[in-house]
Amino acid sequence: MTLSRGNDFQYDFTSASSQAFGNNEILVGSKYCIYSGDVNRDGSVDISDNGIIENDAAIFLTGYVVSDLNGDGLTDLSDQTLADNNSFNFVTKSTP
Repeated sequence: MTLSRGNDFQYDFTSASSQAFGNNEILVGSKYCIYSGDVNRDGSVDISDNGIIENDAAIFLTGYVVSDLNGDGLTDLSDQTLADNNSFNFVTKSTP
């Protein structure tokens, strides 16, 4: 494959776990998805992320915010649940 400036490039991360570095995706239904929940961007989903989401959920923070993990425009219990599950499973980033 050759990439050149000015041309569009598309890449499908959803077709296989191997499409992301380190096979670091999860199968949801029939598509592979990227994990979410690392709101403080330290490389792992952990209690510090849960605290940020919990604080934002307590004030029903809305809009395009990092703590809205499911993209519905509202930080609430559903976002907290996603982060909690990924924290429980020790989700971390994979880098070269």
